[in-house]
This record gives sequence, C-alpha cells and structure tokens, in this order.
Amino acid sequence: MSLKDVWRSWPWAAGGFALGAVVAYVLSQLVTPMYQSTAVLYYALSFGNTAGDLAQGSTYTESQMLSFGELATSQLVLDPVIKSEQLPITSHELANQISVATPRGTMIMQITAASADPEMAARIANAVAVEQKQAVESIAPRKSDGDSTVTVRIIQQAFVAEFASSPNTKLNMVLGALAGTLLFGGGAVLARYLDKRIKSAEDIAKVTDTPFLGTIRQIPEDSTNALIVAENPRSPVAEDFRQLRANLRYATMFRYPVRLVVSSSVSGEGKSTVAINLAVALAESGQTVLLIDADLRRPQIAAYTSVEGAVGLTDVLVGEQPLSEAIQPLGDTGVQVLTSGPIPPNPGELLGSRSMSELLQLASNKFNVVIIDTAPVLAVADAAILAHKGDGLLLVTRNRKTTTTALTKCQAKLESAGVDVMGVVLNADRLTRDKNLKYYEYTPKEPSPARVATLSASTPKDPASRTDGSENGDASAEATSRTEPTTSPKA
Repeated sequence: MSLKDVWRSWPWAAGGFALGAVVAYVLSQLVTPMYQSTAVLYYALSFGNTAGDLAQGSTYTESQMLSFGELATSQLVLDPVIKSEQLPITSHELANQISVATPRGTMIMQITAASADPEMAARIANAVAVEQKQAVESIAPRKSDGDSTVTVRIIQQAFVAEFASSPNTKLNMVLGALAGTLLFGGGAVLARYLDKRIKSAEDIAKVTDTPFLGTIRQIPEDSTNALIVAENPRSPVAEDFRQLRANLRYATMFRYPVRLVVSSSVSGEGKSTVAINLAVALAESGQTVLLIDADLRRPQIAAYTSVEGAVGLTDVLVGEQPLSEAIQPLGDTGVQVLTSGPIPPNPGELLGSRSMSELLQLASNKFNVVIIDTAPVLAVADAAILAHKGDGLLLVTRNRKTTTTALTKCQAKLESAGVDVMGVVLNADRLTRDKNLKYYEYTPKEPSPARVATLSASTPKDPASRTDGSENGDASAEATSRTEPTTSPKA
C-alpha cells in the first residue's frame, strides 16, 4: 500500500464527508428539540459564632453536598413537584429529566431540568429548587431552639431558554462528517489494500520485472466483433494495438521471422482478442502474418473471426491436410488464419510433437510473423511447451480481472520452465487517459471534390520544382519506411 493508493481513495473520503454531514443533519431534524433551565442553590451551616465553628460547619456542609444532590432526585422532593405542577408522569420519569451538579470545593448546587417545552423546563427547575430547600432544612440536624443547622438559599432562579440544548445540529454535522470520512475513506483504503486485482502498469511492475509492452483500452460495447483494428481502424483501441506493434518490434530487436506465443494467466483475460488484433496491426505494416489457434482446449479464433473452423491445426499435425490448404485469409486484412480444427483427446502431446515443430518451421519460412494463441499458463502446460518452440511469449493480463497472485504464480511457473517472456500487456483498460490525447482521437471527414481538385492542381509534379519543404517530407517518408520495414530478412 503506497501513498498513491491512499490518495486515490480521496473521492470516497470526500463522499463520506458529505454523506455523513447530510445524514447527521437529517437525523438532527428528526429529533425532538429539548430545552434546559438551571436553578442554583447555596448551602450554609447556621451554627456557631467563632471562626473555628464556621470552618467546621463549612467542611461538614461541603462533605454533605453529595448526599444533598441525591436528595434532589428522590421522591421526597419530586412527588410534591409533580403535584404542584400537575405533571402526568411518575417521579422516576421526572428524575430522568433532572440533573444535579455540585462543583467540587463549593457549596453550590445546580439543578437543571430538561423538557421539550422551554417554559415547563424553567418551572420544573424552580419547583425542584424550592422543594429541595424545604427538604434539606427539614431533615438537617436542629439547633437547641429548633431551627435547622443547614440553611439553603436560592441564589438564581431558572429562566426560560431561548435556544434548544439538543440536538446540537452543527456539532452533529461535524461529527457525522468525520465519521463518514473515516468510514468511507478508511474502507476504500482497506479495500484497495485487500484488492489483489491488477489495475495499472504499476501493479504489474510490483509483481514482475518483465518489460511492459503496452495498454489496450477496453473494446467499446457497440463493437460488432473482436476485429477492432479492421472494423474501426481510426479508433483509440486500434491505435493501442499499433503502439503494441511498435513496442513489440523493439522487444524482438526487429528480427524476422519471429514466432510469438500469446497466452495469459487464466481464462477470460482476452488473449485471443489481443492475438487477432495484433496480427491485423502487423499486417498493416506490410508484414506477412500467420495466426494459429493452438488453444486446443477452448479455441476461440474461428468464432471471433467468423472463419470456417472445420479444418485446422489438428488436421495438419496428424497429416490429413497440408499447411497450405488448411490456412484461410482473414478478410482483406492480409492475415492468414490456421484455426484449431477438431479438438483432440491429447492436446499436450500434439503441441509438443515433432510435427508441431516442423509446422512452425515451415510457417516461418513462408511468413514474417507467426502468432500462436494458446491455452492459459496456469491451466495447462501448453503455453510453456509452445514457448520453447517459438521466440518468446507475450503475456496478456486483464484490467480488474487478473490478480497479482495469479500473475506471481504464472511468472514462477514460466521461470521454472525456462520460458522467455517477451513482455506483458494490460488489456481492457478502463482508466481515464490524458485529456491532451483526445486531440488525436478523431475521424477525419472526406474532403469535398472541389477541395481535392484544388489540392491536386497545387501539387508540383516536376521534381525540379520541389521546395525544401517537400524534400523534408521525402526525408520523413524515407525515415518512416526505415522504421516500419515492409520486407523481412530471411535467416
């Protein structure tokens, strides 16, 4: 868990902050407002005239304040209050509305009454203070003349409160906002910590040091099939595959022919879709490409490309069909396809056979690039077997599906098998891209006939009339042709 992961949780924290404040405000409005009023009493010992007597009396009275406080919520005090104020409640219920406070080191008592009616709160507090005075003086020790030794004086009458004491809406909103922030923000951080799904190139880098070759955005839902490069060549997804093509050339050091095995950790990560569109993107650059469906467990190439799959790889491996008759063109993309053919009972033996090695060698003699789609690495050993017959393995991961645990196990399995992993691709990325890139995501309009005629007339046809700008253009074109060779050296 990094600080970046924590920062990414800020929308949840902000949402929790707002939601907590709103919930606290709504709940505060649903609570009945309560008003409080307080009456203050002073206790004194009316016995003795000397300083010593007064000091002893003060100490005695202070020590009795706790007992006097308990007396204020007893039936001796509250029953007369209920009767005088004609309250429709019991003394026990009234005691719940009364609170008594005696500040330490003083002979002051504060009697506070709470009620939904501010006037009633003041009346109850004053009534309790009067009854408390009478009760204390009646039960306190008597002097020789019969007077009480403890004198109680009401020094402050309770007044009607203007504002409700509860609920404290502002405080509740602050506490609710803090609770929402901690709950949602902390929950989001915890969820990210426990979430082992891969969501970015950074997540892949934490697991493996294998080169990261590119990110493929998720194919739009309105796309009719998996051939996004051929179906919508100007789409951002098609550009992602072209970027993968460029990165792959550096990974292969521009060597041709090349046999590339495409696989994934588990099923459902889009390896077949990546293999198909990468093949089309390579064919666009002038390479001769053969796409082989070597996933003899759950083949998908024929279904995704709408190519007839009755005859394919298994027929060639058992000698029933030659390679030249089993391959089929993929529309007008320039890609040749060898489907899986009938699913055999022994896929692993066929893929590891000498016939498979001879087929790949024959394919490399005829094609610049051979792309081999095979079963997931963690499912069976087919990918490791074919990777030893090829030049490297391209590992496909899927955004929010592939887990770091699966990728770690996959890497360990390939390393133990001595497989050269050429690179990793993140498929079906749903993250927001840089807004500046949207400038290039457009579909150019067809120019009008008049505009075409104007451009044609203004184009110099005599080489001698070319300007420096055109020479630069030729140089750029030449540089481009060097970057994307249309011919391939044969070994």
